[in-house]
Amino acid sequence: MNNKEISQAISVLLLFLTNEHNSVIKFSALKTLNQLINSPLRANLLVNVLEIEELINDNNRSIATIAISLLLKISKDD
Repeated sequence: MNNKEISQAISVLLLFLTNEHNSVIKFSALKTLNQLINSPLRANLLVNVLEIEELINDNNRSIATIAISLLLKISKDD
């Protein structure tokens, strides 16, 4: 996959994070983002992290934990 395809996938996954009624969709989107961002080169593709930062205070502890680990993974590359 090239960077253009990955950035399109990231955009769709970020939209899934705004779904307030279904925790499974948010959890799946976070897990998929976590796998996509494993490469340091791909971490730069995730520019807008506001949606992920809002999930830190989610009632579901699993979602909050994955959001924190994803943010830490992104920030360590800076």
